[in-house]
Amino acid sequence: MGTREEFYENGELINVIDTRVLEEEKPIAVKILKDRAYKVLSKTDWYVTRLAERSVAIPAAIATERAAIIAHVDSMEAAILDANSLEALGQVDYMSFFAEDE
Repeated sequence: MGTREEFYENGELINVIDTRVLEEEKPIAVKILKDRAYKVLSKTDWYVTRLAERSVAIPAAIATERAAIIAHVDSMEAAILDANSLEALGQVDYMSFFAEDE
């Protein structure tokens, strides 16, 4: 259960944060981000399996692409969890990294 926080400047209300709503939205955003990453990464998971089972190297381009996706997810998850307002959460552009057609 969240709280309502009010922020004042010179006696004037400048911002209100309903932390309950914010704390409910954060895990939703993280799930959307991770679901999208899973969908994209799953296309090349067989390279990882092949490496583990038969010691056949992952092509450099695939490894680089996967590393970039994983780094993006880590970075965006941190940004989502660090958001201190719904407005700040809305400004975290975590989906633009993924191509529309994937």
